[in-house]
Amino acid sequence: MARTQTTLQGADSERFQANLDRVADLRGGAEPSNAELVRMMLDQFDPTEAVRNPDGSAKRGGLL
Repeated sequence: MARTQTTLQGADSERFQANLDRVADLRGGAEPSNAELVRMMLDQFDPTEAVRNPDGSAKRGGLL
């Protein structure tokens, strides 16, 4: 089984915590685990929207 660990610091950590808190609020206080929140975020992630060409335009249909 693969295992990946990551560390967020500063503003990235604050953004992650804000998302964790928001999900907990929406659930009536039940906070997701870090792994559960990452899975939720990955489910919403579309690399073709996030990855940009060097000229700043969006690349459709694959990664750089």
